[in-house]
Amino acid sequence: MFYRGKTHSCFIVQLFITICLLYKILNYDYVLHQGHLSQKSYNMICLKNSTHQLNKTSLEFQKQNERMEQRLKLIRQKCQHYMQDNYWQNLRLSGHVLSYEKEQIHFCLVPKAGNTFWKRIIRFLANDFPENLNIKRPTDIDRHYIHESPLINIQRWSMQNPISRMLMTNGKLFMIARDPFSRLWSAYIDKFLLPDFWHKDALDCVKKLRPNATYNEIKCANDVSFEDFLKFICETFTKGLNNHWERLHRICSPCHVQFDVIGTIETFLSDYDYILTKFNLDFLKENTTKLDIVQVEIATLTKYNFDLERAVVQTCFDKTDVAKRLWLAFQYNGYIDRHMHFPKNDLLKTKFVEYPIQIFTDIVLRTIKNQTKYGIDITRQKRTMMLEAYRKIPKDLLKNIISVYKYDFELFGYKSKLFDD
Repeated sequence: MFYRGKTHSCFIVQLFITICLLYKILNYDYVLHQGHLSQKSYNMICLKNSTHQLNKTSLEFQKQNERMEQRLKLIRQKCQHYMQDNYWQNLRLSGHVLSYEKEQIHFCLVPKAGNTFWKRIIRFLANDFPENLNIKRPTDIDRHYIHESPLINIQRWSMQNPISRMLMTNGKLFMIARDPFSRLWSAYIDKFLLPDFWHKDALDCVKKLRPNATYNEIKCANDVSFEDFLKFICETFTKGLNNHWERLHRICSPCHVQFDVIGTIETFLSDYDYILTKFNLDFLKENTTKLDIVQVEIATLTKYNFDLERAVVQTCFDKTDVAKRLWLAFQYNGYIDRHMHFPKNDLLKTKFVEYPIQIFTDIVLRTIKNQTKYGIDITRQKRTMMLEAYRKIPKDLLKNIISVYKYDFELFGYKSKLFDD
């Protein structure tokens, strides 16, 4: 009787498990059918559809691995020399690391070096967002949420914190570097040409450089030039800089912490592929192209900057002016042909004032689509326009900037000479 009861109980348990499994399968199909992709569903689809062939056994991965090892070797050699100097021995790091302990992944945050992109990847990987946001892929996570919302499943550590350094020794630690000239130009465009930092750093710049500034110049601080920005850096760097233009070696020093990977903005797509493969995160790969990244960046920056209306003095924020600045920024970034005039009349014919984000984004994306359709080549435009901006900078000021960022040029292998003449 005992054995018969036990057999009956086992049958009931097996039946229960079978029903649960069937429910899970049917529910999974229902979730896919309804279009609500869980992270696991996203992972399976990305693996199926990914065109990336890079894997740890591929010849291309081995080549990239060798290049990365060579890059890290050169950096370590320079660090051995640097660490004999008091400056480096007493260096206090201003950077922070995002850590996802479950995967033991640690990312040192370098503003203006792919920061938003990689924070999206890590927050998506860690399901670090509320379920009601209906996130299907990393790019669905809003820029404002990425930077401003509290962390849920990941931690943010100071690079100066000894506990964080201990944790990083057991994990996968990476950072992204960028040419100082390019990073400074990008910081100026995003934070001073556009309204993000008008209320703080641009205001500090005006007060520092213009002792006789007018009331409107102080109130709005929306006319800081690139030259003003560089002067401001040279006059304040000894007291520490905003991390958006602070020197890389003071944010994420590879001389104080050993990185597994140091990628660069200049090799962004190949490094993205390499990092995900090296860290066994191939399931996160998408069919990402440069155009995909551009479209996401345009949509993100447009929404972010028009949403700043609430943070800027009301009389200083004009939607048409912000649209014009965004248009110029997209030209500087090599998205829109520099010969394409700002379509002010087209905007005024629409409900732009009521729906600035949607209408302006649509016009920009249509412009880019037409450029592609008619084969307009603007591959060199971004660097050309940056060089034009630097040519207007007095030689003494440029020399001072190179001196301020001296270690970044040397340590990460960037040329400190912009022009051949």
